[in-house]
Amino acid sequence: MLNEDFNVGESLVHEYVWATIDTKRGQLMIYYRGKNEEEAGLIKIYEYKIGGNVKIFEEKF
Repeated sequence: MLNEDFNVGESLVHEYVWATIDTKRGQLMIYYRGKNEEEAGLIKIYEYKIGGNVKIFEEKF
């Protein structure tokens, strides 16, 4: 994800957004929380395939 660009729209230029990669689904999800909002909302989903094998972690909890 380093040095990659993803379009989130003109309204969010100079705003703080964050991204989460879901390796199981092969998706990159972009979130944004407005100044007066309590929770962040999902604003965009991109297909994001990871090359190579993805290892499944053993559940310990």
